[in-house]
Amino acid sequence: MTTITKPSFPNPSTQQVEGKLDRLKDAVQDARKADGTVDVGQLEDAANGDVALEKGVREIKDAYQRTETRTSSGCSGSGTREVQVDPAKLEASEVQSVMSALMEAKSKVRGLDDNSDGRISKTEAKDADRLSGLSGELAEAALEGSLSSYYSEMSDWRDALNDTASSVRGRKRFDKQLGEAASHHAESVTGADAILWAYRDLSTRGRNADIWDVKGKLENAETSWLRFIPFFGRSVKTRQGHLSDSEVRRHLGCDDLGAFASDKRAAIEARLGGDFAATWLAGSDLPGSEQLDDPEAGALANADPVSSGC
Repeated sequence: MTTITKPSFPNPSTQQVEGKLDRLKDAVQDARKADGTVDVGQLEDAANGDVALEKGVREIKDAYQRTETRTSSGCSGSGTREVQVDPAKLEASEVQSVMSALMEAKSKVRGLDDNSDGRISKTEAKDADRLSGLSGELAEAALEGSLSSYYSEMSDWRDALNDTASSVRGRKRFDKQLGEAASHHAESVTGADAILWAYRDLSTRGRNADIWDVKGKLENAETSWLRFIPFFGRSVKTRQGHLSDSEVRRHLGCDDLGAFASDKRAAIEARLGGDFAATWLAGSDLPGSEQLDDPEAGALANADPVSSGC
């Protein structure tokens, strides 16, 4: 069976994260003109393809948004409104503020290392959300850039678990519908239980049972000649409890419904290696099923209620 392994948090070193800030500082320096201003477009080009630098440049642009007045016209006349736009360039004083913020950001990165081991743990990384000011945003951007591969692996992990969760939801949905169909068509609880375990046997053998196909078979298990009457026959085959125990026995090819259900359940659970609900409905045979309740996986395992017709 294919395995799904949760990525381990890489615990990046403070030196590695500070290195991202140094690279952003170098990019700002390289884009600096003789008058001290910086062409933001040139800075963006320098950051292209580097997640940490791209995030850092985004934070810088957000910190120095410009206000523009725009005019719009329509049927009711014209009007003006103010909008925030990215800066085309940074003034010399703004560039100096950015350089200072980058120096302060390095200090804030070191400040995340509570136990002074030179690395940032998952718990310590969460504190980056509380960093304030441009320096805090730049420190967080550098940390996120250092963790970009980890975030990508986590996304792939969640996608893989989502496939497993989807299969589990499908199993539970079918089993619930199967229990409802069995209880509707069978006259007795014993008959419904026998029908339930008969079709559970098929579904656990890898045969893609379709609930509409099952319902059709249960409708056609009706033996009364009334089923042949146009229009009326349809209601005969679909009414509550239309299948007597003898009709269910004939449909399933058995003599004792209770024994049939008991034998089917025992055989299924022997094949699955445990309780039906704890194995098949929980998806224990599916990769990663034991991780579906992981808080970082998200709400993946929520599924339709399990049939109570056991």
